Amino acid sequence: MLSATAFSILRLISCFNVQGTPWYMALFAEPRDQDKGSMIESNEFEEFKKFYRNIKKNIVIRAESDRNITYMDYCGNTCDINEQVFKTVALSWFGLQWPETSIFMFKSNIGKFFFLRDMEGRNIIRSRLAALYFMAFVNGTQAANDLRNYEAKVAKSVI
Repeated sequence: MLSATAFSILRLISCFNVQGTPWYMALFAEPRDQDKGSMIESNEFEEFKKFYRNIKKNIVIRAESDRNITYMDYCGNTCDINEQVFKTVALSWFGLQWPETSIFMFKSNIGKFFFLRDMEGRNIIRSRLAALYFMAFVNGTQAANDLRNYEAKVAKSVI
């Protein structure tokens, strides 16, 4: 019998059609105004999205010959793991529902992206914490070392 974690890993490998050990990292953000701000406000979330996209593409893990190695060299099929929430927030003119938002015929599970929520029924009124994710599948020592190095560089860029 497989544990829930082992089953989840097998499902991820099957879903993304890759081999290797899953590697995850999360980036969290709080609104600038801790008393009244919300991560579902377009300006707050847009700033978070821009920061995420910048570190995803522009932090150099290491240089190799004539090119720079970044997270984009490792994420493969998982590079767009947050695109669903980006599209959902952009199209959510009438608000967000938790844990799943419906926009026209499209259903989007946003449950793992917004935390410390103030709710009105299923509607999110405010979120004081948001998360975006990084994921890759590690296939060797160099990849493992590079992703550890990437984690450290992201941590420095956040502080």
